[in-house]
Amino acid sequence: ACDPIPTYSLTYDANGGTGAPAKAEGLMAQAGYTLSTQKPVHEDADGEKVVFIGWTVEQDTKIYSKDDTAPKTVTTIDIAGDTTVYAVWGYDTNENGTADVLENKYRIVYDLNAGAGNSVTGAAPTDTASYLAGAAVTLKDGSGFASTTHDFHGWALASDADTALASYTVA
Repeated sequence: ACDPIPTYSLTYDANGGTGAPAKAEGLMAQAGYTLSTQKPVHEDADGEKVVFIGWTVEQDTKIYSKDDTAPKTVTTIDIAGDTTVYAVWGYDTNENGTADVLENKYRIVYDLNAGAGNSVTGAAPTDTASYLAGAAVTLKDGSGFASTTHDFHGWALASDADTALASYTVA
């Protein structure tokens, strides 16, 4: 008599969300089983949209923000016993459908544009924040430095610009 081939189940845990795929049952041991592409959903948290990042093999209840390191997610899994994968979530503050932690981040660097013959004392302001595309940023004022040859009129996107900006929308 032959022994029956063992089968296993794969549970999708929405991990604080709802709408996870149904449990997959009757799976034979295998490498690289492709996970469902069905995405669960999560209620807003702290007044911000929360979106699905992906599936992880270890439960992680953190909701990731733009300044976090993105979690390692999987799209396939080896089935060698009953297995659970967990939804992992991220804030979507710009509401574009992608978790902020997965988006490109931008920095603003201030340059004093001290060309030849221009003596500048002090230092340009610094901005240590990271910004997502679409963020409107109020630019720093002209305090903290001075020029012996020019008056400060504001910041611009080019060294020869005629118009100063009070704010900038990250693109």
